[in-house]
Amino acid sequence: MSQQEPHHSAVPDLREEIEPGKRETMTGWAARGLSVICMAFGVFQFYTAGRRPMLGVIQFAMHLAFAVTIVLWAYPLRKTKPRRTVPVYDLVCIATVVAAAVYVIVNAMPIMEFTYVESSLDLLLGVALLLLVLEASRRSLGLVFPVLVSLSILYALFGHVVPGQFGHEGFPWDVIVRNLYVSPQGFWGIMLQISATILAIFLIFGAVLLKSGGGEAFLDIAFLASARTRGGPAKVAAVASCLFGMISGSAVANASTIGTFTIPLMRRAGFSREFAAATEAVAGTGGMIMPPIMGAGAFLIAEFLGISYAKVAWAAVLPALLYYAGLIVSIHLEAVKNDFPTIPMEEERLIRSRLTPKKVILPLIPVGALIFAFSTGYTVQFGAYWASILAIALTLFMVEDRGVGPRLLAVLRIFLKSMQAAGKSIAEIAVLLASAQIVVSMLGLTGLAVKFSDLLVSIGQENMVATLVLAMVVLIILGMGIPPTAVYVLGGSIIVPALTVLGLKPLPAHLFAFYFSCLGAITPPVCAAVYVTSSLAQSNWWTTGWLAVRLGLAGFIVPFMFVYSESLLLSGSPFEILYAALPAFVGVFFLGTFAVGYFAGPIGWPKRILMAIAGMMLIQPGIVTDLMGVALAALVYLSQRFAGKTKEGAA
Repeated sequence: MSQQEPHHSAVPDLREEIEPGKRETMTGWAARGLSVICMAFGVFQFYTAGRRPMLGVIQFAMHLAFAVTIVLWAYPLRKTKPRRTVPVYDLVCIATVVAAAVYVIVNAMPIMEFTYVESSLDLLLGVALLLLVLEASRRSLGLVFPVLVSLSILYALFGHVVPGQFGHEGFPWDVIVRNLYVSPQGFWGIMLQISATILAIFLIFGAVLLKSGGGEAFLDIAFLASARTRGGPAKVAAVASCLFGMISGSAVANASTIGTFTIPLMRRAGFSREFAAATEAVAGTGGMIMPPIMGAGAFLIAEFLGISYAKVAWAAVLPALLYYAGLIVSIHLEAVKNDFPTIPMEEERLIRSRLTPKKVILPLIPVGALIFAFSTGYTVQFGAYWASILAIALTLFMVEDRGVGPRLLAVLRIFLKSMQAAGKSIAEIAVLLASAQIVVSMLGLTGLAVKFSDLLVSIGQENMVATLVLAMVVLIILGMGIPPTAVYVLGGSIIVPALTVLGLKPLPAHLFAFYFSCLGAITPPVCAAVYVTSSLAQSNWWTTGWLAVRLGLAGFIVPFMFVYSESLLLSGSPFEILYAALPAFVGVFFLGTFAVGYFAGPIGWPKRILMAIAGMMLIQPGIVTDLMGVALAALVYLSQRFAGKTKEGAA
């Protein structure tokens, strides 16, 4: 057996794993057509990111037309029937979407200047586009979110029959459709603008980095960083998902891509199926909150607040580190509790032999360039665009082909494959955000956002803690069935205003909403990331889900803490930040002992609950609570030591 084989069995080539779990079944002209359209979409987005040669509405209309076309082409009407070709009815739907986009492009200037003159054709095309966006959303995201979008439209239509403060006079169907189709606040509003500009170029950057070997390098680095410690394979999952999340930004993609090799590694090391699946689900979800990319959340927060993306990413650093610290502590304690061995030296040597300086340094240069662009005041789009170009250029030195001609051809192939993969990913995000924009438009049209915020404040009785808990519950429930980006869009519209009315600053309020929008992915009964990892591990998903909640407990508590202590958002003097951070990390350690049930030996539920209380006291800023938390943990530790000596004496 060659030395290459074991390595590949442990660490897959992520250049072929851009879209885990979505194996195409189409063949012939349908498959080739999809590849060409996705590639063209990627190239279009790459070009417009650097040049922006067209009016906003024109670019957004083309963006949405590409996205809906790709989704209708790629996904069958019913998931039970795999798609091998594109039926005629879908080709007709695609032609309709293109016609609707062309109509908007022709009338772009009147739409942008609010001088558009209504016609019967815009109503017909607007209805068609609305229905096809909802259908594309259903095919790619499932039924829950399109139903929610449809309910928002029905609420706008029939508000006059809704009793109480949530009722309104109702809007005619033609007003609703035209508000969506031929108004800058409709489909072409802020959500699609972000999708067509910032998110698109970041997805391109991630695809280029993965296809050129960056993802593989991140995994190898994570493997070597964690190999010689207790619970190494599970720590690999945490570190790799953290790094991979920088270029993926999707909880499910993180969990499924990284989980394909970390879950078997964890099982081989002795971890139970449930623990392995829960660890990867929590680690994968953390990618959504890990700077510098944070999925779509950081971009949306920056746009909502009108601040720089770098400021949002910087504020999110410490909470994300606390989240992963809690997970790694839990992994370590579980390994110590069960006396698991470290990764075999032979396996480590195989990885080390493959990880040459060239394969490590070159993929990290574009990431470094991206961070440098953020920190020096360049726009997000500018930084991601030039970082993508740098990643493509550096691929010249990474391909194995000899000679300038073969190398250039290899780089061109990688570029086109990256554009194809990015095109598919951008399409799914665009359909999601176009659907979310419908809800945002209906909330603005009907005034529901303001009414819900008022209700939230009144239920909370103007008490910040009560309102935060209610907001958390609402966001987690929404996050169980809706993608995090969409949940945050809704939360940013209806929950954040209530928090700011109660005196909370905008940035902590938005980060609070974003964190709990993501955590629905690991919260039963509907926990998408857990479903994925449980299927990979063949574990009991219900047990796995609640174990994931325990392992990710820091993620549920830290948002409450940075609401009361902005030092955890790296705001304030170095002393203030250090004073908030050090007790918080100790508190996260105590929460890990609660999750695993180990602190100087196995501990039962009464002591675990005491350790959880101690942890929350330390995360809560304040010298009194810090001392109380340390004292409580010290009592548990001493009781453990005393119990151990008693057992030794009895023996």
